[in-house]
Amino acid sequence: FHNGGSDDGGNMSTVFVDKVLVAAGRVPNIDGLNLSAVRGGGNSGDAGEDTVDVDNHLRLTDAQCSHIYLCGDALGKWGLVSIAEMEARHCVEFMFASKNPITRLQYDDISSVMFVRPEISCIGMNETECQKRGISYKCGLLRLGLVNRSVIDWNVRNAGPIQPKQAGFIKMIVTDDDDKQLLGLRCIGVGSSAALQTAAMLIAKKQSIREIEKICHAHPAINESVQECVRMLLGRSCW
Repeated sequence: FHNGGSDDGGNMSTVFVDKVLVAAGRVPNIDGLNLSAVRGGGNSGDAGEDTVDVDNHLRLTDAQCSHIYLCGDALGKWGLVSIAEMEARHCVEFMFASKNPITRLQYDDISSVMFVRPEISCIGMNETECQKRGISYKCGLLRLGLVNRSVIDWNVRNAGPIQPKQAGFIKMIVTDDDDKQLLGLRCIGVGSSAALQTAAMLIAKKQSIREIEKICHAHPAINESVQECVRMLLGRSCW
């Protein structure tokens, strides 16, 4: 496998690997919508690019088309089902003047999951982002081989004993102060996406990880990894 670059000597280097993951990307599913005909924007068809101009309620900004709302792939921003559902709920509730509070459009700290084997899950800031923002932070990392549910699920799905380096890990980033506000979480392992929701709530509320330590978690469960990583950061873990 050629990495496409060169080493210090200016020669191509070769890397031997067991598996190669090819990320081919994706494009919006907007065939047949004829977005190029909408005033105020064009249809580029490229993933990650805005296709049309909309207001704060996702209505087309052109006065002649203000009765049209767009969400999901038609906006071409995120390419995530969870975002498309949030946007669709907001549009419908706004259209019909729902008596309940209209679903808020929230694009900060979006959860992301790569459904490979094992899963790769993340939310919030990473270390690079913290450094760019000048935030003083602290990291905690827990190997999932210490979490019973991770071991059980691995054995069931892979029909063999788990190896420590195969189990994956959970990594939490918090502010380096007494508050220990949660800034971000990364988790790699079987069912790692189950660890995201607790972190999402704390990040959205800008709360301390101490709130997680107070809760009695179910056992065996992937979320126990979150609690144990919190204990490590607070100096209260038995590991």
